[in-house]
Amino acid sequence: MDDLKNMLDGYKLAKGSPMDDARYMYIMERAMDDIYELVDARTADDGIKEFKCPDILVESYKPVACRARQWIAHHFLVLTFSCALLAVCTLTLVRIRRRYYLTKRAEHLYHQVCDILEDNALMSKSEIGREPWLVASRLRDHLLSTKERRDPHLWKKVEELVELDSRVDCYPNLVKGESKVVWEWQVEGSLSSSGKKVGSSYRVSGAPTKNLSDKKQQSVEITLDYNELRQMS
Repeated sequence: MDDLKNMLDGYKLAKGSPMDDARYMYIMERAMDDIYELVDARTADDGIKEFKCPDILVESYKPVACRARQWIAHHFLVLTFSCALLAVCTLTLVRIRRRYYLTKRAEHLYHQVCDILEDNALMSKSEIGREPWLVASRLRDHLLSTKERRDPHLWKKVEELVELDSRVDCYPNLVKGESKVVWEWQVEGSLSSSGKKVGSSYRVSGAPTKNLSDKKQQSVEITLDYNELRQMS
């Protein structure tokens, strides 16, 4: 009460009001009576009257952290459901993206395996001592990176695609005294090899010098790949 009166007195002095003391005291008493009617008040143990701050005014003085905690407490169920739904959607999207990546990568590796097996089968007919088959596990180590080898699902999808291909035979074979699963290309003059020959002959007729060198380079790369696989075995 006294603090409030002192604040009003200080306001009067700061503004320099020409109002006389009697009128000022009367107006202040009326104002204090109105305050008593509008605001809850109590008398402390030491006899000083204390006013309760209105709830609307209290809200404006609350810290941001306190407001945030109250909002979270009031909307706890909604927030829990929203977070759970967001987590489920995120996991679903991650799984779909991973499945899509594995499918595309497995198809790419499958085509690489078919090309290597086909080229190896063709070269085995012209080179003495060259086996027409290749060990599946060594093809895997040759084509996959170190990180991809840690994922068993990727190569398993490649094996499934190879097993469904009637042009490739999969059977166990004894390699250096150890049983290994080998893959062998069985189709002679397949569509893929015919397409390669037609495409290469077309390119040679259009640009002989450059495409002949490209063809030689491709043959060297295939030979190097086969030699690497032979060294691994």
